[in-house]
Formats: sequence, C-alpha cells, structure tokens
Amino acid sequence: MQDDSLQLTLFLTNTCNLNCVYCYEQHKDKHSMTFDCAIEWIKRCLSDTGNKFVTIYLFGGEPLLQYPLVKRICEWTWQQEWSVPYTFVLQTNGTLLDVSMKEWFSAHNKQISMCLSLDGKRETHNRNRNNSFDKIDIPYFLKTWPNQPVKMTISKDNLTSLKDDIVWIQEQGFDIRGCNLAIGEGDYSNDVYEILEEQLKLLADYYIAHPTVTIAPILNIQLSLLSTTDRPQRVSCHVGTSKLIVVNTDGSTAPCSYFSNISFEREEYEKIEEDLQCLAIEKIQCYDKCDFFPICDMCYGENYSETGNLYHPSKHKCRLMKIRIAAAMYLMGNRIAQKKTISYEDKLTIQTIQTYYQQFQN
Repeated sequence: MQDDSLQLTLFLTNTCNLNCVYCYEQHKDKHSMTFDCAIEWIKRCLSDTGNKFVTIYLFGGEPLLQYPLVKRICEWTWQQEWSVPYTFVLQTNGTLLDVSMKEWFSAHNKQISMCLSLDGKRETHNRNRNNSFDKIDIPYFLKTWPNQPVKMTISKDNLTSLKDDIVWIQEQGFDIRGCNLAIGEGDYSNDVYEILEEQLKLLADYYIAHPTVTIAPILNIQLSLLSTTDRPQRVSCHVGTSKLIVVNTDGSTAPCSYFSNISFEREEYEKIEEDLQCLAIEKIQCYDKCDFFPICDMCYGENYSETGNLYHPSKHKCRLMKIRIAAAMYLMGNRIAQKKTISYEDKLTIQTIQTYYQQFQN
C-alpha cells in the first residue's frame, strides 16, 4: 500500500461456502452488509481529498455469496463522479463464478479485479480448502486479470510441498501477493520447523537457478533495510492507522480483518478495544531489542492469538521469521553474485548478509 493511499475493506458477508482448515474466522453467521452502509463508507472515503488513492476491498466470508450486492455497489459507485481515484478488489475462493458473473466481471475487468485464494497444486489446495480445486476456472482468472496476483496460505500440514506449490502457481502465470504461514496454528514441533527450513532452501535454490523469476513474498525480504545508517521504524501493516479502514457487516469498524466481528466475539473484542484504538509499535517488547525488527512482519493478531497480549511477540512467529530471513540471505547472496553489476541496494544487502548471516550458522 502506498503511503498516500487508503485501503477500505468492506465485509459484505460473514458467510462462506468453504471451511478451510486454517481459517481464523471462527464466528461466521448469516449477517451481511446493507447497500446503504457500503455506499456511506465509500462516499466518506472517496470524498476525502486527503486520500490520493483508495482501494476498496470487497471481503467476507465469501463475497460472491452476495453477488447482487457486489454488482449494485460497484455500478452505483461507477455512476458517480469522484475527486479521488479508486479501484475495487474482490477477494474470493473462486468456486461460485457462473456464466453470468463471468460475463459481468469480464466487462468491467479494468474497474474491478478479483484476487483468487489459491494454495498450490490440486492435492494441496484440496487438503486446505474443502476439495474445491476443480471448482475454480483458473484460465478465466489468468485471462481476465493477467496482472492480478493470487493469495496463498500455507498450512503446517502441507509444508512438505511448499516449494513445489509455489513454483507450480508461478508456472501457471500467476504472481503471488500473499504467501502467508497460517495464523493460529500454534507452535510447530522441531521436525516441522526443520521441514520449513528444507523447503525454503529448495525454493531459494530454484530462484537462484531461475534468476528472472519473481521471488515469492515468503523470501522477498528487504534485507538492505538492516544496513541503512538510519534504521527505519518497521510497520509491517497499517493496522490501527488512518491508512486502513475495516468495516464489519453491521457498520462498526475494526483495526484490521483479523479483529473483525467474524473472527472475534464482541465480549472478547471489548477487552482489547481500547488498546486497539491506540496501538503503538514502540510498545512491542522486541521493538528496540531485536536486530531484525525493521524487516519483521510482526502481527498484532498473531501476538494476541499466542500470548493473549498485543505487545508480547509470538515466539512461534519469531522463529518462523528468522528461518525466512536466513533463507532470504542465502538466496540474495547467490543472486547478487550472479550479477555483472550491482546496485546500491545490492551493496547494502551484502553488508546485511556479512553482518548477520553467521548468527544463523551457530
């Protein structure tokens, strides 16, 4: 997300037609957002000239269960004149698209894109997502939105095929926007952490052998940030800031989708509501203690899920992050070595590797 942009996430429904093994949305129900609620938030955001660009995410649950509402919201918005540029993105499992939906989305593919959730090859995807692979028209997504990345979620149960699944997705022609290790699965056994290390090494070797292939987010870590004189204050997402607005089906707001009412019971949310309204990254226990904090994708939701405290870092997340950083150092060191000329950022990356890589060998 650009610094001057806003992400407006609208939970159109709390219902989903799947039951994915890692889903943290544990409070699904039949509630859906009204048209009036949706356009009120759209008007509020697109009338604020302080926003340079607005991405309107249509979310759920599965938002295509509310396809008539999706269509009505979009067509109303397109008929108005706005001073702020914007786009629509719909997050979907891709299983509900029928002929009429495909025709409508194809006709408006410059105004609304769909981000497909795709976890890998058929076996992996089916294990995670209710045997739904064959219900997805993958060629349709590639043809209609050739530049729209997919969202991939990695469960500990399919770590043994992580490298093959990522490579398969990219070989189909997709980029990967999210390549996230599932939240809330709890601590791994040592054997599972070792499998992750092995798989990331295999994935790194693949990228070293194929230097023109875009690196998936799980290994695409900006190591150069650790070698800048003025180390940046890392904010891994815009939770709790004015750059992100998440609207529940009832019109109330949440600091991010993890803390929405589809994921949290109201009573549980109220316990931390005050803290969520004034999040301060410097309160994170490892903020000024960990060398890798500037490049860590620390998650308040994962902290709370594991420790019961927004500011107590998840030890599980920390171990995962260090495994990823070590693999990224191995990958980037080898990729830079293949170059005939190196950039200033490459030089900073080399400095980072020289400074920190030995820590992972002890």
